[in-house]
Order: sequence, then C-alpha cells, then structure tokens
Amino acid sequence: MLKNSQITGDVALGLGALEANVRLVIGYPGIPGSRAVEHLQMKAFHQPLVVQWSNNVQWALEAALGASLVGSRSLVNLGVTSLNSNFDALRMLLYTRINAGFVILIGDNQDSLSSLELEEPYFYAELPLFEPTNPEEGQEMIIKAFELSEEQELPVLLRINTEYCQSRTTIQQAPINSDTIQPEISHSLITYHHQNFSILSSSEGYQQLRRRLSEIGQIFELSPFNRVEGSGHIGIIAIGQMYNKIKTVLGEGYEDKFSILKLGTLNPIPQATIAYFLENVSHAFIFEDNGPVIEKFIHRLVKHLGCETRVYGRLSKHIPRDKILFEWQIEEVLTAVQPAFRPHTSFLPKMNENTRLQTSAICRHCDLVAGLNHIYQVITRDFSQNLPIIVSDRPCHLQTDIEKYPQLFFNDSNGSVIGIATGIAKSQKVKRVIAITDAATFVRKGIDPLIQASLIKANVLLLIVNKVEMVKEVSDESFLEKNFSPHFLPLDNLINVCQVDMFETVETSNLEHLEASLIAGLNLENLAVIVLKNNCELIN
Repeated sequence: MLKNSQITGDVALGLGALEANVRLVIGYPGIPGSRAVEHLQMKAFHQPLVVQWSNNVQWALEAALGASLVGSRSLVNLGVTSLNSNFDALRMLLYTRINAGFVILIGDNQDSLSSLELEEPYFYAELPLFEPTNPEEGQEMIIKAFELSEEQELPVLLRINTEYCQSRTTIQQAPINSDTIQPEISHSLITYHHQNFSILSSSEGYQQLRRRLSEIGQIFELSPFNRVEGSGHIGIIAIGQMYNKIKTVLGEGYEDKFSILKLGTLNPIPQATIAYFLENVSHAFIFEDNGPVIEKFIHRLVKHLGCETRVYGRLSKHIPRDKILFEWQIEEVLTAVQPAFRPHTSFLPKMNENTRLQTSAICRHCDLVAGLNHIYQVITRDFSQNLPIIVSDRPCHLQTDIEKYPQLFFNDSNGSVIGIATGIAKSQKVKRVIAITDAATFVRKGIDPLIQASLIKANVLLLIVNKVEMVKEVSDESFLEKNFSPHFLPLDNLINVCQVDMFETVETSNLEHLEASLIAGLNLENLAVIVLKNNCELIN
C-alpha cells in the first residue's frame, strides 16, 4: 500500500538512486547531499547495498570506479572544494571506459564564503552535468544520470545546493518488503567484467571523449529538463534551483511580460536551445547561484552567433554577485527592467537591509540569531576597553548584529579560522581572539589546528556552532523518526583529546549560561572552547 510522505530534496535523490539499483554509495560528511547518503544507509538493511563514509576524495572516486568496472552502479557525494582540490583524480575518469552507471553528487555548501569562481574547474573536466530544480525532478534526474552514464560509458555529475536539499515535497512511497528486493543489475556490458579496463592514451581517450560529448549534447538539446515558458520580449535564463525562486516571484500571469528558459542540463550546454531562445527576446537576464559559469558561456555564444540580444548578469553587474540569490534580489532586478511588473508575492516591503537574511521561512525562529547577537552585546559591553578580535567561518547564512563588530574578520577560506586566530594571538599579547566555526567544518578541518593551538597555549576562545536540522509538521511521525532522526555531532571526545584549558557545552537558547561561559572564556589567558548546541528548524 502506498503512503504519502514529506521528504526533502536530498532524500528524493536517495529514493531515485534506490530506484536506479545503486549498489555502492560513498559519502563525504557535512555537505549538501549527506542526508541522501544517510537515507541510503538506513535502506542498506533491506537492500543489497553498501554505504561507506570517507573524507578521502581520491579513494572515493577510485572505489566507485572499481565498482562500476565490475557492473555495480555507484554513487559518490562530494563537496565542491574537495572535488576541485582532487581535480586530477576526476580527470582520470575521462579516459577510463566505465561499465555500470557512475554518478557524482556535487554538494555545494552555500553557507561558506568560498570564491565564486571555485565552481568552475569541474566544468573543465568535460563530464556531463545536471542540476535539478525540485525534489521530484531530482528523483527523476538521478535515474536518467545513471542511464546516461552507462550509455556513454562516462561518469555523470549532478550538482545540488543547500536550498535544493531543504526544499520539500510530498510523494507516495511504498513500504519496504524484504521479499521483493530488487535483483542485481542486468546490463549488456556485464559480460565484459574481465576485460582490460586500463586508461586509454591521451589522444585516443580525447577522441572518444569528444565523440561521446557530441552525442550527449544532442541528447540534452531534446531533454525535458530544459524548456521555454512565456512569450514576453524580456528573457530570463534560470539555472537549476533558480527556476523555483523566479517562479515564486513571478506567480501567474507573467507570460506576456517575460519568457523563461529553464536549464537543467549544464554540460554540454544545449547551444541550439539557448540560441533559439535568444533570437526571440530583446534582453536576457541570467540567474544562477554560485559562479557565473553559464553566463560566461552564453556571452561567448552571443558573440559567436552575432546575436543582437543584450545579455545581462553578474558579470555586467546588473545582478548581485552574491553566492546565493534571494527572492527579494530577483524582484529588484525584474521590477527595474519591467516597471509594469507586479510580483505575485512581494518580498521587498517586508524586509530591510538588516533583516532580509533573517526573515526567510526556514530561519525566522532560529536561536542562533539571538545567541550570536548576545555574544556581540556582551563583548562590546564588558570588554569595550580591550575588544577581542573575531575571526569567523560564517556558521550559516544568517545576518546578525555580530557582523557590525568593528574588528570582525570573516574568513573566506573555509576551515582555517583556528589557524588564523592562533597566528593573530601569537603575534600580539593584548587582545583576546575569538574564532567562530561550525561543527561539520571543525570535524573535517579543525582538529589538527586545535591540537597545535593547545600545544603552544594560544590565547584563543573557539566557539563551535553544533547545529542539528529538524523537520516540523510532518504527519507521519514514524516516517520522521526513521528518516530524519536528529542528532548533534559528538564533539566532546574530540575536544578532550586536544587538552584545552576550558571546555563547555551551552544550549544557544540559554542566554544566561552562554554569557557566563563567554565571560569566563574571555578572561582565561589560554585556549578555551565553547560548543553552542542549536536546533536548526525547517519550518513549513
């Protein structure tokens, strides 16, 4: 019997991977898409499925390749930063003819302040790339990605971001029956298990790669994941998840004012589809999260075609260069170019410069805002004569009063705040240094720096935001318990190993306890750590 369940975008990918008969799953912890791996890990008790966690990107790619060579579909979830730092391992896959489907989820953590240009290198790998718009499309897209991977004997990339993972939908899910476990993959290439799958030479591999990419390009031109809507003379090119935001702003009745080109296949980019769209609009605005990768290609395409359509985006400074674009920013752009446009739901009147990021639907009740604001008030009140220096890996995308702090340093390179804070502390003897990071970043990149800081007795107070995401208003409580069981990252043992002089765990909502611990940590002359436990609630 089918039952209705509310799921998030990343869990929809997990369901699609199960439907595609995935057999090996390797996940990188603490990035978008991790919940898809967790979902598959729970299903591994009832399915012929192996799920493994690893922070070694090269090993993950090699292990997934090995599974593919012997006929088992494999899925790897990696972060943008870690994938780009192992670009050579990714390029190696271009010249190896795979067997069963091999899909790489690229989890782009938009809470980080990594460079906007950081996303480009995996485009240069010339592997097919998808980006889903919503959970339903994500579930369908990952199945198509496995099929395309087998047809073209290439790994396929599927890019997701934080907003996609947090989007939710209601689907019908059949209960698991251990008597109806899906059989092993039956694929035509499985007879080649014992062939020599050695890497092809550069010239031979490049020729085959170009042939396969040409075939994929023709497939993408007709893909249902790309489509045109509306007939207005002002064009909007929406990349992946941006389509949902734009539709939210436009609502109904926009068809005579705007034309929308929704793109879900990004590499090879469907040139003919884009060229046809540009011929029918006078102006085109490109909306994409992350770096302006597609925008750069479209500018080159317009120049090559001699097209008279004016193209605007982040490079032309008509669209904000922020890593994440919000609905109020989209509304500002569209009302500027089309004064007669009236959005279906106006986002601007409800917001001002200081509260726009705080009032999003999923964050309006977050205790972290009050907690960080209280930290700001305490240090400016009690330490005004000797203000500490703050270095921060922004723990999430919220805008708080602490960002107004006069000596605040936001660190753009994810995970290095402890090292930076240690260097600041050792270079001067007067000011206390506060380092702020989140638990996932600390587990991946902060343990060794913290041990080094403890050995040299650095005058640093480390604040670790330990967030857990919980889902509200889910009617099926048993489903919630099985699929979204919340838990904080266990940091106590890790921090105790570092031998810090002070270590406390504080509930972010308990401002009185937080203030007392903060003052005690700032008055200490050696290394101190405070863990802020915060429920990050997803609200309907």
